[in-house]
Amino acid sequence: MSEDNFQEKEENESFDKVEENEVYEADYEAYADTEAEGADEQEPAVLYAEQNEEAAGDAVKNNALPRILAAVLVVLIIAAIVITGILFSAGDIFKRGNKYNKMGYINISGRTLAEVAQSSGKTLDEFIAEYSLPTDMPGDTTESAAYYSIPLSKMAEMNGMTVDEIKERLELPDSVTGDTTWGEAEGEATLRAYVGEDSLEEFKEYYGFGDEITADTKWKEVRNVVDQKALEERIASEAEASEKPEGEAGQ
Repeated sequence: MSEDNFQEKEENESFDKVEENEVYEADYEAYADTEAEGADEQEPAVLYAEQNEEAAGDAVKNNALPRILAAVLVVLIIAAIVITGILFSAGDIFKRGNKYNKMGYINISGRTLAEVAQSSGKTLDEFIAEYSLPTDMPGDTTESAAYYSIPLSKMAEMNGMTVDEIKERLELPDSVTGDTTWGEAEGEATLRAYVGEDSLEEFKEYYGFGDEITADTKWKEVRNVVDQKALEERIASEAEASEKPEGEAGQ
């Protein structure tokens, strides 16, 4: 059995993101030089009082300065914490992204799940329910990631088989159950069961495999090479079709 047989069924069913507080510190002097005449006319007691008043003002200013600097520092620290939190949250969201698109599957069709659902005339939720896909699967999930996320039980049903029958056909291990995703289940099939020993050499030649690939090799070890070639062939075919005159493109 080949992957094309499974995908044909799928296609028939339309499975087609302070104010900088500048603290200016004045350079206060104990007493500013006064004009000579004014100084001569002032009483010593008055001068003494003025000096004490200015000195007291210096003391107040000098005591206030550390408090101002401390307040500014607190504001800056709070701002830094808030900004850092925002950046880390944004980075975490970016890093999480769509977990289904990070499973390593190559998107052969280039379409998203939302596009496939729309082309089948269904809403995203309806499509997800029909194929027993995870309910949290976003619309920007690639078609391949969605396809490989179909449970084995649903895949067997789509192909008119039971879970046991499909497991027997592909010689899948007991660890594979109806809840196993198709990507994981298919990956456990050997080339002996999936391609057939009679077609193995032709398969290896077509995909450029060497002697390291045997009948006991599991499908998950060659899948990306197969899917990458299918992707390249699709792109080449579309490019060729786009170069043809409009009348010939549909022929």
